[in-house]
Amino acid sequence: MGSDEKSKAPIQRTLPDDLKHLPPKTQKLLLEVLNNPSEPINYPEPMLPHWKACPNIPWPSIGWRMGGGEGYDIDFLEWFYKLPSDARKQYIKDNQEPNGWDGFWKRVEEYCERMNAQSS
Repeated sequence: MGSDEKSKAPIQRTLPDDLKHLPPKTQKLLLEVLNNPSEPINYPEPMLPHWKACPNIPWPSIGWRMGGGEGYDIDFLEWFYKLPSDARKQYIKDNQEPNGWDGFWKRVEEYCERMNAQSS
């Protein structure tokens, strides 16, 4: 195999050590995201809040900002932003922050405000 062929081989990413305690299904999903970033993921509709989608990644953990949860976080924020305002309010009402997740919805709402400011 020539050097050009080697450089075209896809890089197979692995989970960071701090996420290897996650359930196998969650690990599989995260690896799928890491290794196939251009392929869309079929999330449930509505998307699950973080604590239900990846219950073993605490808030705030580096796993949501740089680890396997980062892709889910980005996709969730984009999905949530696209919801009509009344649907956002209802979703938050139906999915109250559990213990340890204080400030999560504030962060999500701030993201939506920033996006609104950028689009106007």
